[in-house]
Amino acid sequence: MLTLDATSLKIVRGAECDPDKWTALNETATTGYITQTWEWGQLTHLGEQMHRVAVADAAGNYVALLLMVETRAPVIGRPYLYAPRGPVCDEPDSPALPLLLKGVEDLARERGCFMLKAEPQVEDGNAQWLRRLGELHFRENPYATHPRRSWLIDIRQDEKAILGEMSSSSRYNINRGLKKLTIRQGVGPEDRATFYRLYRETAERDHFFTHPQAFYDELLDLFEGKGAGALFIAEFEGTPIAAQVAMRCGKTTTSMYSASSNSHRNQRPNHPLQWTAIKWARAQGCEIYDFRAIAERLEPDAELYSLYTYKKGYGGYSYLSLATHDLPFQAPVYWAYRQALRVKRYQDHQRHLKAMRARQAEKTATKGDSQPSSDGE
Repeated sequence: MLTLDATSLKIVRGAECDPDKWTALNETATTGYITQTWEWGQLTHLGEQMHRVAVADAAGNYVALLLMVETRAPVIGRPYLYAPRGPVCDEPDSPALPLLLKGVEDLARERGCFMLKAEPQVEDGNAQWLRRLGELHFRENPYATHPRRSWLIDIRQDEKAILGEMSSSSRYNINRGLKKLTIRQGVGPEDRATFYRLYRETAERDHFFTHPQAFYDELLDLFEGKGAGALFIAEFEGTPIAAQVAMRCGKTTTSMYSASSNSHRNQRPNHPLQWTAIKWARAQGCEIYDFRAIAERLEPDAELYSLYTYKKGYGGYSYLSLATHDLPFQAPVYWAYRQALRVKRYQDHQRHLKAMRARQAEKTATKGDSQPSSDGE
């Protein structure tokens, strides 16, 4: 373990941050993640302000960093800082982490933000991280913003071995799709418009939020521009029926967005699309393919459970990250936020149960195809 001299460390903020040093740490750290990349911080179509804070060592290299979105809390409407899968710091006991948080607190004071909401890319139950977060005055929050559990597969094996760990139905759907469908890499505005049309169709069917098309166009510009992103499209008899966006950070490729048409769903286009993205990830030198969100509780009544039953067909394993942790800067406002959040999440859960019952009734009545078609993001 590298020992850092606290006196040699320096806080770096905002425009002072260097993209190459940022990327060097985020792509090599075990706590690095796609939503902590330099490119994610360049997004202008989220409608919210991004902030960067890093800690540099004596040589100027970054040893800790945090990309944050400044947003507003539901109900109370007060601003706070949210770190999607941050901070990035592989040694929580090093002096770099408290110094990083000092930079965040200074930023929060300037911006009037009442807390930092952190959701580190750290496996649940990590005793060192849990102890250190407690020492640094974080408070555990049971209500996650980014789904805690994801589905991963190890793609270091050869293709035959990866396919061998899949369910027989997944292998069948991949092979069948590769024979019956045309799978190609999307290029240009027309293919992006096709993806967005299919994604909106998926969102209406599966009831999840989408950004405006400009967000996805900008994201593809940023990641494709550095060779770390790809759009794939599946066509049946010349008609696009599904699409997939994959993006790389370090040794991990993430299945960011999946879309499919209401037509020709019996062709199961998502399977050959995912396999194409997995092969792309292997060509990029990646070791892990991240399917992203599945149900936090692996029980049939849980939100996103259908995504779990679908994704586990590809082989692999579930990964549960640490619970959300909040660092309050304004205690009275934080107290009001927690009370309001508790009420809001209860109402959200009741709406989920009602929607689930309605979908089950519709499914029973129509005996329709129940294949999950997206990551629900």
